[in-house]
Amino acid sequence: MAVKVQIIFHSLYSHVYQLAEVMAAGAGEVAGAEVRLAQVAETLPQNILEKMGAVEARKRFAHVPPADPQALSEADSIILGAPTRFGAVTAQMQAFLDATGGLWAKGALIGKQALPYVRLVGDSWPLPLDRSCFETQALLTQNAAAPGLEKPAKIISVADTPPAPALSNQPPPPAAAAPSAGV
Repeated sequence: MAVKVQIIFHSLYSHVYQLAEVMAAGAGEVAGAEVRLAQVAETLPQNILEKMGAVEARKRFAHVPPADPQALSEADSIILGAPTRFGAVTAQMQAFLDATGGLWAKGALIGKQALPYVRLVGDSWPLPLDRSCFETQALLTQNAAAPGLEKPAKIISVADTPPAPALSNQPPPPAAAAPSAGV
């Protein structure tokens, strides 16, 4: 029997997308795994994305289909990824999670395995607060006890693992010009 894995992400400059690709490759190595990658809708206007320099970076994952909150009920495992904004997941990811309310009300997410991951900027961000945003959502929706389990499944976070190499969407800085021989 196939295990259906949905990897849902929000990414502005492609950092979280790059992490989602790595997770999809790893999940795809599991025999019988069906991996689906999807992105949550971007809500920032085009002119703001242009001012932020994000338009070019977003072209890297333009081929990834949009995420459908209702499709989560079809998954066995759900991996959610987002950057953080001031200690919370992005508004775009929060809107996606909020759209799962109907599934929650029907109990359609009970027993799903959930893996949240966030991309933090710098060491000074409030890591426990960042993780708690996803953990709270998972405890309310996906993390109810599955049949045969006395306790809900543990939520795993990549924040529990050593940091990954730095990712960048920016080209390397130009090489310094050679000193001129004259003057």
